[in-house]
Amino acid sequence: MARLGASRPRPLVGLNTGAGGRWRFKAWGEAESAELARRLHDRDGADVLVMGGPAEAQRNGKMVAAAARPGVVAAATDLSLQRFAALVSRCDVLVTSDSLALHLGLAFGMPVIAFFGPTSDAEIDLYGLGEKLVTPLPCRCCYLSDCDVRPHCMASIGVDRMHEATRRWVANGPGKEGGR
Repeated sequence: MARLGASRPRPLVGLNTGAGGRWRFKAWGEAESAELARRLHDRDGADVLVMGGPAEAQRNGKMVAAAARPGVVAAATDLSLQRFAALVSRCDVLVTSDSLALHLGLAFGMPVIAFFGPTSDAEIDLYGLGEKLVTPLPCRCCYLSDCDVRPHCMASIGVDRMHEATRRWVANGPGKEGGR
């Protein structure tokens, strides 16, 4: 709403950490996602909208329950492309895997925190609109749908690292110096 000119007391962070069925290891962990949502809510004064497609419905519900904060809610997961795009457009900052949400956020010109493991971060330009968090594992960018490496690439991107990147963009969000 702040992006649309309406006043909102708290910034809205879209959290799209799933990856559907084909790219299971592109998803960031449920527990980590819930902890990030708690930190953004408690420490940074943000509301968090947990998003995804039909394959993430149960996962998102578990993350919202684990976060246990009034400002952390799950969005509908059965939206048309147009409605999902409209939902993404309402966010002030987007935290996402290499997914449709990433590309929509960039198209809307919003800050995006994008995380990469089995797919190539070099193929994505954020146009100065956010930060890429890339696994430090040497096997990154493997494009495998399954993985025997433990911890796998998404587990190597910790909550502290994700929170620090996200809070930088929340702090510089709409209405703040340096924000959009």
